[in-house]
Amino acid sequence: MDDFMKKWLPEIGFKHLTNKFEEQEIDKKALLLLTESMLVELIPIMGQRANFLSELEKLKNPIEVNI
Repeated sequence: MDDFMKKWLPEIGFKHLTNKFEEQEIDKKALLLLTESMLVELIPIMGQRANFLSELEKLKNPIEVNI
């Protein structure tokens, strides 16, 4: 796990998953490659997984246009 992940997980409210991400050696590069099916094992609770996916999409697409 890199410094980005150590900072980002608590920022988005997922500090409790730090150990899981560290065990799976997920750094920023790996994070950006994760799919929803990969996250099922890391985040088994559907509501948490949906919220995590939302934060991941914001990271991947930082510019959102509000109409």
